[in-house]
Amino acid sequence: MVAEVSSRRNSDGDGSEGEEEAAFSEEGVKKKMGVLARMVGMEACGQPAVVLTEVVRVLKELDGRARGVCGSRKG
Repeated sequence: MVAEVSSRRNSDGDGSEGEEEAAFSEEGVKKKMGVLARMVGMEACGQPAVVLTEVVRVLKELDGRARGVCGSRKG
């Protein structure tokens, strides 16, 4: 059935498949960015760069804490 759908889409030739995929992809990215924003304590943010900057900051902070905890146990 998947092959039937794919061949039907390919035979359309109107270019709408690419538009549909782009819209789907964009919506998926928006959802993922929203999840990341909530994970780092931000409200939904329309600026992916701001969200990703905060995610990186939080990950670096957590990594530093983990290294501190793991390093103190080795002694």
